[in-house]
Amino acid sequence: MAKKVLLLLIFICAIFLGKAQTQFSYSKFINGYWGNWEQSQLIQTNGNKSILMYDYVISGDLSELIIYEKNNHPSKHIVKISSIEMKQFINDKDFKKHVKDVIKQKKPLKFNGTIEYSDWWSDFDSKGGTTKDFDVFIDKFPTSFPVNRKRNEKVIINVFFGKKNEKILNVYFENDTKYGLALGFN
Repeated sequence: MAKKVLLLLIFICAIFLGKAQTQFSYSKFINGYWGNWEQSQLIQTNGNKSILMYDYVISGDLSELIIYEKNNHPSKHIVKISSIEMKQFINDKDFKKHVKDVIKQKKPLKFNGTIEYSDWWSDFDSKGGTTKDFDVFIDKFPTSFPVNRKRNEKVIINVFFGKKNEKILNVYFENDTKYGLALGFN
């Protein structure tokens, strides 16, 4: 009996953990230009060998999303995007009606928020950390290391909703809107 209960608990946890994280697509906005869409998992092949270079997942809800390496704990995230305005919108009783209207209009919803990201490159910056942090972050994304030193920036978040529950977030740095990140996921 105890074994059956334990197996049931493991099965339930696996279901919830599996739904809590998902692969995503991303595009970088650098100097006013969008790059190609790329996947959060990169596998390189060399002859008959396949090498997993990185595997990042996204977790949370629209009001607070975190990105971290699949094999790490979410607390070791490399990016956290959050918005109090979006949280209020999600908690609105007419949320689903608003989303349907946005899908019909094919226009984004706009929110203010913050982005927190790992600052792992300052140790290697020959200028002593004088470069704009977000341009280096965007250039290197998603490659990062979960470090205790985090940077916070104000961002503008545009959310597009699709008919099949897909979402695209365009995140622009408030201080320099020539840099940003687009995240696409279900």
